[in-house]
Amino acid sequence: MVPREKWTDDRLDDLNKKVDDGFARLEKKMDDGFARVEGKMESGMKEMREEMSARFQDVDSRFTDVDSRFKDVDSRFKDVDSRFHTIEGRFNAIDSRFNSIDARFDSLQRSLFAATVVIVGAMIGANAF
Repeated sequence: MVPREKWTDDRLDDLNKKVDDGFARLEKKMDDGFARVEGKMESGMKEMREEMSARFQDVDSRFTDVDSRFKDVDSRFKDVDSRFHTIEGRFNAIDSRFNSIDARFDSLQRSLFAATVVIVGAMIGANAF
């Protein structure tokens, strides 16, 4: 095949029409493909938003449960605090009793020491005369 040396206006117009038609087909394919992709993305995003919303609602309900449990724990700690105050009062009473016993032992020790001094003095005095 021998290439033509001259392009006629009709042939250039035909080539121009072919190029335009080819680009129009390509543009339509691209538009259709983009529309499909956008549709898939939009439906996928919608499903993901719905799933995330459901999961966040589940997390919110769990937090509500945890909050009610903490309120129960707080009330239990208040009970424990009042019990500790009662026990603290009992320990204070026991401490005062031990202080009384300590005072008695101190008195007994002084009395025994005084008696020992008197006995030792009497023994020394009886042997000395």
